Amino acid sequence: MALVAETLRQGVRMLVGVVRYVADASGTGCEFAVAVDDDWQGSGLAGVLMNVLIGVARSRGFRTMHGLVLRANDKMLKLSRQLGFRHESDPQDHETVRVVREL
Repeated sequence: MALVAETLRQGVRMLVGVVRYVADASGTGCEFAVAVDDDWQGSGLAGVLMNVLIGVARSRGFRTMHGLVLRANDKMLKLSRQLGFRHESDPQDHETVRVVREL
């Protein structure tokens, strides 16, 4: 599942944000990813898109959502906390944080 946000720039549609999830091997959880154009970071767009994605995943029967976030990505770690994700250290990779949320 992918959700996108577009805007018009000089009459041309431009993609400014995308969130997506993919079912994990268990079939009960899904892994998410989010990307927002530099010009739109800090606008709240990522939070809006993620809230919709969480709702879609829940409605499709997923019980958990998870993702990997670079430890240095303070903005995404803050957003994930605001969205109710718990943070877990990845013992195999000290540069990333696993974020998990019950749906």
